[in-house]
Amino acid sequence: MKYSQIIITIQILFSFLLSQSLEDAVSVQGSAMSRIMKSSGSLLIKESHELADVSTLSGSDIKCNILILRNLLSISEEEDVTVGLILEIKEKYNSKTANIDLDEIDGLLASLELIEKEGMALATTPIAKPEFAYSNSIEIHFRTKDNMVLGVFENKGKLNYAIKLTTTADWAFMPETAILTLIDNLKQAKKVAEEL
Repeated sequence: MKYSQIIITIQILFSFLLSQSLEDAVSVQGSAMSRIMKSSGSLLIKESHELADVSTLSGSDIKCNILILRNLLSISEEEDVTVGLILEIKEKYNSKTANIDLDEIDGLLASLELIEKEGMALATTPIAKPEFAYSNSIEIHFRTKDNMVLGVFENKGKLNYAIKLTTTADWAFMPETAILTLIDNLKQAKKVAEEL
């Protein structure tokens, strides 16, 4: 009888510790901006600067804002400031938002530059060419910490762009001019961060 009670106690303790470690892992995920905005016990100043909208083919444009967060209760001697780009799209019944951290802006800009230079070759040249395949499909994805995905694919000899702001959002297809607007907005956010 005692042996089974010890095993049950160990299992309960193990389950509790596992759930705590999973909870900690989940709280670490996401962008720094998301974590700061969701953290309790912080006094934040949120400063927002509206930028040009990114157009979509559906007509629901993506709103873009530079967001500057200042934590007034920082224990650091340096001012605790976080800068990022916020994208928001209105869907049928709700809005979806993506936070892009400053460290992700550089990666996204570099990715868009690579796609601009080599996108068609990347989207049309498969690595494998199995004899039994009827056709192939290649997509290029850039994913942020908040699970925003920018996708590129080739269709009828032309690159097509789409963005999905969250895992539950719909894909929003964008004209090529929208990518230029997105690049400009990313550069503006980067410039603001460098000036702070």
